[in-house]
Amino acid sequence: DVALHAYLSSHRTPDDPILRELQEETRRLTGERAVMQIAPEEGTLLGVLVAGYWSDRTAGSRRTPVIFWMTSGCLLATGAMWLFGLSSPVLFIALLGLIGFMAMGPDSLLSGACAMDVGSRRQAALAAGVINGFGSIGPILQEPVIGWLKQTRGLDSVFLLLVFVVFLTTVATGLLARFERRRGV
Repeated sequence: DVALHAYLSSHRTPDDPILRELQEETRRLTGERAVMQIAPEEGTLLGVLVAGYWSDRTAGSRRTPVIFWMTSGCLLATGAMWLFGLSSPVLFIALLGLIGFMAMGPDSLLSGACAMDVGSRRQAALAAGVINGFGSIGPILQEPVIGWLKQTRGLDSVFLLLVFVVFLTTVATGLLARFERRRGV
């Protein structure tokens, strides 16, 4: 509905300049097919629910294997976005949803249940604060870094950076899962 879209667009927080630039570039590359979807938000919600359910059903409620496998899935989806994402609007939207699903499941486990696992009852809030504090470094740096990278190296380099960051995260969670398995946790 055009009227509903106009109303919602005029009563929301404005997009930051990088997002506006991404929207314009997407519109330029895809023409009339450029439609923003809510797939990432839907994927995020489902990812949080699936990660929690899966974690609770894993032997000993171990969270690290769930985090590792979902992060591995995020790496595959991010790589697919880099390689094929701009070839089709439908594929782009589907991959955004899959990335949201695979990324936010582990994020919710880390900032919630894992914080309680690491800290005692009294220190769970401190552990959650430390985890979320370190998680805030990304949003602080992403806009200037991604903006600079896109302007100096192009959009392809932005996708490559995302693949690299998810790769490092996957390796780190894989090492943590291996460490916990050896320790018998």
